[in-house]
Amino acid sequence: MASDDNFIKQLEAMVQRNKQQRGYSGIPADELMELVRRDPDGAVRSVEVLLQHATDIDGGARFALQLAHGVAVAYEAVESDDSLSLAVKRRNTELGLEDATPRIQIPDGTDPIATNAAKNVLVQVDAETWMKSDPYTVVRIIRFVSDGEDRPALLRRSCGRFLILFDGLSHDQREVWEVPEIRTFWLRLVDIIPEIAFYLNFDREHGMLWMFYQCLAAPEATTPEGVHIYHPSFLTAVTRTLTRMRNVCQEAGIDWGERVAAILAQLPEDFPKRFLRSMESPPSD
Repeated sequence: MASDDNFIKQLEAMVQRNKQQRGYSGIPADELMELVRRDPDGAVRSVEVLLQHATDIDGGARFALQLAHGVAVAYEAVESDDSLSLAVKRRNTELGLEDATPRIQIPDGTDPIATNAAKNVLVQVDAETWMKSDPYTVVRIIRFVSDGEDRPALLRRSCGRFLILFDGLSHDQREVWEVPEIRTFWLRLVDIIPEIAFYLNFDREHGMLWMFYQCLAAPEATTPEGVHIYHPSFLTAVTRTLTRMRNVCQEAGIDWGERVAAILAQLPEDFPKRFLRSMESPPSD
């Protein structure tokens, strides 16, 4: 059986299995990423086949494009290659199905990552999504690049702009970091986008920094008295996420040390300086 046929059959099996087990037709991000890691060449050929078959709008083109887009984004995350994502976007446009991929909408209809750096990009994660601990849509939003886009310029405009919020908690007595599904959501998002801290807005007034690191740290790092910033799991989360911004900062032409300093400025002044020194070399894992 051809690799592309086998890859698509595995995709279809994942969709059916997920629908039976979880009640929706998507593919969990971790499963899709693993499939692409095992067979990147099959991923490339499967996207080509799916795009060729996406010809009849009333005959499943939308579903084929959504599958193709999912594989393309996973491939970009694994291989750092956005060629498949761009091919899918072109096909979407040809068929008039641009809404087959997610878009960020703000009231005035302008580009969400506009030159005006004062605007934040708000990503609302609905309850149905975070209850499945599936960050896939958020990954597609953050990693979306338009045809002809100057990627370094886009990265510079994206740095420190994203706020990720979780709906459906207004009547929940738990703090965000106490919700197991949201903790798993963040862990999976960091696994897919290791440099995620580059994109997040950690300004103190938004509370993103504490939510982010409390979700990544072990539950016992947070007690009724507050966050223990000296807890090994908290320190490890900070060190790893900031170290893993190094490459994307370099690509964007942003000084990594300055970005790290800006984030650490949101933490108490007595944050251990030895962990700053430890970030001079990326973590071995």
